[in-house]
Amino acid sequence: MTLAFRAPSSETVQQILRARLSAAGIDAQVSSGDATLTIMAPRAARADVMALTAPGRFAVYDWERSVLGPDGRPAPTDASVTGDPGAGQQGGLTEAEARSRAGQRPGAHAFHGEGGWFALGGDPALTNADVANAQAVEDPVDGSPTVAIGLTADGRNAFRTLTRELAQRGADNALGGDPLETSQHFALAVDGRIVSTPYVNWREAPDGIDGATGTQLSGLSSPEQARLTAALLSAGPLPAPLEPVNP
Repeated sequence: MTLAFRAPSSETVQQILRARLSAAGIDAQVSSGDATLTIMAPRAARADVMALTAPGRFAVYDWERSVLGPDGRPAPTDASVTGDPGAGQQGGLTEAEARSRAGQRPGAHAFHGEGGWFALGGDPALTNADVANAQAVEDPVDGSPTVAIGLTADGRNAFRTLTRELAQRGADNALGGDPLETSQHFALAVDGRIVSTPYVNWREAPDGIDGATGTQLSGLSSPEQARLTAALLSAGPLPAPLEPVNP
């Protein structure tokens, strides 16, 4: 099977795709010419190949300080915006509402999550540049499909700093309350989708989480999705999604 895409004749794009396909266990050949990129792969792998041509943009946000309210500004203490313990599950908007809020703040983006659409502003705490490796695994607690993300040295420092701030803010706001109800969250997003919004238990991790162990991308629907997501994040993002010549 041969798939053709409109794409710049870039060796970097080819390298990223080769690395993704290899990480996904797909035997394929990638070549380019005349603004067209061609991927030759087994016909049975068509759906997987198409999934791996997505940009693969990864970002980690401080949830409470990034999610935008109706006026296009962060509203970290407004439970109707942040969802409090239901971060990413409650307070969701329609796509139009989220894009409207994002449009009020330069650099903000609309993200789709399980609980609806949200607008996040500001710079993410971590991006693809902080990812050293990604591997599909089973969650050690419940066996659910998960992507274990190893971090670079800079990424480990950024993750520790982020989670320390979340722990300290949760403790400051808790007034002795239950950590499950008062802890702060971070959001992990891939290509405009909020995959999960874990919380940092300020009582169990008052100084944050050691980035040496990396982080986990949970909330995936199947081992297949975990495998493809790990491959997608294994070699950096593409500048844009590839457009099929003959969809």
